[in-house]
Amino acid sequence: MEGLRANASELASARQMDGSTARDISKPLVEQTQNVQQVEASAKVLSASDEMIGRLIHEIA
Repeated sequence: MEGLRANASELASARQMDGSTARDISKPLVEQTQNVQQVEASAKVLSASDEMIGRLIHEIA
């Protein structure tokens, strides 16, 4: 989540042009996509582990 915040901040500051040169925002956009995928993968892992723990508790009980 910290990576998402950092990327969002970098993208927001890139929109404030000082008139000299436009900033390259491709790197923060790619990193933000990667961070979103990592968060989604982590959520799936937590969901699967929660399901497995529930099954184990049900079997033991």
